[in-house]
Amino acid sequence: MKNNTRILVIIMLTFSFYQMDCKDDSSIIPPSESAFSLSAFEIISTEALIKIEYAHSDSITIQLQRNGHTIANSLKIYKEYIYNDTLLQPKQNYTYTAYKIENGGVVDSSRPLQITTMDTTSNNFIWETFSFGNGSSSVINDVAIINDTLIYAVGEIYILDSTGQDEILYNAVKWDGKKWNLMRVPSKGSVTYPPHQTIWVISKSNILFSWGGGIITFDGINFTDDMRMNSLLSGAINKIFAFNSHAIYAVGNNGSIVHYNGSSWQKLESGTTLTIGDIWGVAQQNNNTSEVFCAATSNTIEQQGTKLLRISSTNDVDSLPWNSPWFNYSVWTATGKTLYLCGSSLLKYRNGNITETDFGIFLARIRGNANNDITVVGDFGFVSHYNGNKWQSYPELYHSNMAYRSLAMKGNTIAAIGFKNNAAVITIGKRIN
Repeated sequence: MKNNTRILVIIMLTFSFYQMDCKDDSSIIPPSESAFSLSAFEIISTEALIKIEYAHSDSITIQLQRNGHTIANSLKIYKEYIYNDTLLQPKQNYTYTAYKIENGGVVDSSRPLQITTMDTTSNNFIWETFSFGNGSSSVINDVAIINDTLIYAVGEIYILDSTGQDEILYNAVKWDGKKWNLMRVPSKGSVTYPPHQTIWVISKSNILFSWGGGIITFDGINFTDDMRMNSLLSGAINKIFAFNSHAIYAVGNNGSIVHYNGSSWQKLESGTTLTIGDIWGVAQQNNNTSEVFCAATSNTIEQQGTKLLRISSTNDVDSLPWNSPWFNYSVWTATGKTLYLCGSSLLKYRNGNITETDFGIFLARIRGNANNDITVVGDFGFVSHYNGNKWQSYPELYHSNMAYRSLAMKGNTIAAIGFKNNAAVITIGKRIN
């Protein structure tokens, strides 16, 4: 009898503890496996784009917390929503959790999402400017950095011959790590050495030049002309972009877009007659897709307008929503999610929304290494670098008769190119920490 009593007491105590545990656990909302979830859409130095996805067809109300503190109340979610958290610090860890709210109470929660913001980069560059040409007005139009000891730039550089009466046109220069060497890139077109408009480097043995009507490939020794795309163009080529030798794009005047697939050229219908002045693309490794973006803007008073074009992996071209009065001459992106554009102002484009940073000057080109390492150049020797937190400009480069027309950025090297008075110029910036 005593043994039965002991067993009964043990059972009752165990049941009591079980009830206490159940009561405590009931206050914790378990993370949902299928209802809704958080993911990092894009992480920069001082901001994070958090994607909230909901699997069902109805809408829900969400409360979003960062590190246990509420940062957004009453977010209405239908399928998905991207929340932009702009109050972050560089190189910091953050944890986000979303809670589903019904009738003023929490009924479900997401799994926590942990992120680390990007660090900032250094704005500390030292600059050196090189000038070319002593005859007619010279200009450098484009530049490509392969490494610290190999840089190519193209344009038109006029050098007086030994008599001082005649000029020799050079259409490229090459940096060998110690000095710049003048080059003459030949063409089989009507002009043997035409001024070159653009350059793109696939590798140091596969360099693409264009004077507007064709593309010349340079393997480091030999030049090979390709003018098969000429009949497909409705205007001269302005810029080239290539993922590799089997995926090359060239864009130009009157809405021209052509694509090379490794064996033949194809004309892509842009849907515009605006001048396409710049192109940049990104490949998404996780799903084997790509996106290429084009900046199209009028360069005449009669033809007004701006378009932002997107080329898909299947080479379909569409026009993204554009609700800004600013002209767009250049485009760059690290991920395809946030686009940086410039022209009459500096613009950040995300999901159709545009924010502006006005430097009060014409901006000709924008390029970068990552979202925390971007450079923009423009008139009067203007150069500004974004380190993920702030833009740093360099007044020591200012000159009333100088304009930068393009740039390249790779690692710790910036090459800004254009003209100063009648000479072509290349300004090299070296990051020192």
